[in-house]
Amino acid sequence: MSWNRVCIISRCGMAAMLAALVPFVPLPFAAISLVALFLAVVFAGARLGHYELFVALVHLLAAPFVAGSLWPGSLLPAALVLPGLPWLEAALRRAAASVHESGAVPDGVIPLPLSGDRRAAPLLVTLVAALVSMSVLGAVSARWILSLSAVVVLAFVGLLFALSVSRIPVDPFTAQMQTVRVLAGDTAQAAVRLVARSRLSVHAFIEEPYPWAEVVPRALAVRGAEEVRVRASPPLSGPSALRARVYAVDPWGLVVTCQGVDLLALRVIPRAAYAAWLARRYLEQARPGGLTPVALPEASGRGRVRRGLEYYGARPYEPGDVVKDIFWKHTLKLDQIIVKERRDDFGEAVILAVNLGVRDLEDQDWLAFTLLMTSLTLAREGVPAVFAAYTHGGVVRVTAPLTSRELVRHALALSDEIRVVPWPARVLRPPQVLRLGRRVARLLEAGTGPAARLARILQFEYLAVLARARRHPASEALRRAAARVIPPAAVLVLSADFGDSEAFEVALGHLGARGFHRLEVREMAGGPRGGGRGPFRRRVPAATGGMAG
Repeated sequence: MSWNRVCIISRCGMAAMLAALVPFVPLPFAAISLVALFLAVVFAGARLGHYELFVALVHLLAAPFVAGSLWPGSLLPAALVLPGLPWLEAALRRAAASVHESGAVPDGVIPLPLSGDRRAAPLLVTLVAALVSMSVLGAVSARWILSLSAVVVLAFVGLLFALSVSRIPVDPFTAQMQTVRVLAGDTAQAAVRLVARSRLSVHAFIEEPYPWAEVVPRALAVRGAEEVRVRASPPLSGPSALRARVYAVDPWGLVVTCQGVDLLALRVIPRAAYAAWLARRYLEQARPGGLTPVALPEASGRGRVRRGLEYYGARPYEPGDVVKDIFWKHTLKLDQIIVKERRDDFGEAVILAVNLGVRDLEDQDWLAFTLLMTSLTLAREGVPAVFAAYTHGGVVRVTAPLTSRELVRHALALSDEIRVVPWPARVLRPPQVLRLGRRVARLLEAGTGPAARLARILQFEYLAVLARARRHPASEALRRAAARVIPPAAVLVLSADFGDSEAFEVALGHLGARGFHRLEVREMAGGPRGGGRGPFRRRVPAATGGMAG
């Protein structure tokens, strides 16, 4: 006969025993029997095992108590608890399974003086407290049959507790750890085999140690060995081993054993190192070229916009534009002369504005990676590029338009010059300078008293931001680079400081009329730190024009 069948017989036997006692016991005791039977019927289909455990305890204590009214002074009715113990054991198993299905880690309540990191589960604490209270209540009210019944049930719970402690070791799990090599911020996946060393089937709960790590499933029943899948996107400063805290709960949910288990050995490769390796491979495979820059004429002052055959967009008329390029439809609609802008087939040049000062090593790795990969993309597509490197202290380097090989050489050299520097304090995000200027102009046009006062306040802020932006080294670096390229040209900003944006906004506001524009960027999935703190954080150049994403 299987143990499940024994548990079913135990449950039905306890209910039949209470029902058989109802006609022979006094009315108060008959009411107790009827209440117990009513609870058994109401919670018969309950999903949570805790309800069944409550009903089982009521039956185990009510049967001897009611039968004791027929034989006052005798303790023999306490033996009626014994047929219900298999039902109690099954109820404890189902209660523990319901906790396992919920996936909640059963954190301990009272530390036990045992070896290892063992704790009493909340279920054990509640059960012992209830049985001790019933025993004390029976002793105080001179209902010794109730006290003896509670002691018998408590002894049975103690037996289960002893089985848990003796058959589940203090280190119940071992993991067949794998070594995973992954780029910082990328996602690595691995299957880890979790082996249980206990002689009982245990419920395992895995606590994810870091926000960038995920374990599936987090809750599982382990007898022998089970497999879990681990996903991790470690940052550059992440640990060398992914160590998770695993909770082992016995089949009855009485004892929680905690253990730290190493799931993965991580070899985090800096993105900058990987990008530098790709750059050196490119230089080895590319044909050796001279040190002469690309044959692009240099522009000084307001150069004319370069024209080609391919339609690029529309812009306001500038002196020197030919009549056949006038966009008559837009000219009539906007009441302003609009011309069609065209460019050559080989695409426009790109100005790479790079801030070589970063906040920490994470920013240094991401900035070097973005700089090298962007340079490799431009070199592969044959797009001429100009470097405008700067720090908060001043302009570092401005180059002429470079060949593909020289572009990668300069990118490698600049990546070595990226340094962690003291970061300037900034409380608020920088304002949008051009929008702020338009607001001031509209308020001044209104002419009312409140609008004029607000305009003076905003104008003070606008002039201060404008002066600071013009003094910023990024503005000077961009102006020097723009003097070496004939527009149209794109500007790609690589900076870990969002405070640089106001300087580029002001500079591009003046250079936009000459055909300079800023490249759009798109979000990149899987950055090392969610949210980021700089405009380049988790961003890479989009596939725009002559660029490859």
